[in-house]
Amino acid sequence: SDAVLAYCEEGNAQAKAQQLPVTFRQLDAFHLTDYANEQYDITVMSQSLHHFTAGQLAVIIAQAMSQTTTAFVGTDAQRSVLLAGGVPLVASLQAIPAFALDGFISARKFYSEPERALIAESATRRCNYTISRDWPLSVLTVRGGE
Repeated sequence: SDAVLAYCEEGNAQAKAQQLPVTFRQLDAFHLTDYANEQYDITVMSQSLHHFTAGQLAVIIAQAMSQTTTAFVGTDAQRSVLLAGGVPLVASLQAIPAFALDGFISARKFYSEPERALIAESATRRCNYTISRDWPLSVLTVRGGE
């Protein structure tokens, strides 16, 4: 899913061309209650946690957990000095100034482990989460069904 319809349409076109049993659809992460009659085993948010404020992310997790039986899994880079310089450097190799700026902004918005813990606890009011690291990624798993 994605919030941008054009990305979903492109995903569906590629899935059809490759004869994959996959369907992409537009979904607004802030209004998951619009899909209240649907149930999911796992909700995954990959490499985009830093695009949301801590409050927004807590709302997204809370709404996702109301419809997720097993877990919400969020992957993203973790804030570090190395990534603060490395992400903008790699982005600047594209030779597009806006990418370098985006790389810098993204690197400073990555969440630390204590911040992820606070977000998960705010979303669920419980300590039902784990945070694991496989540098440069960090994985937040919020367990459901407890």
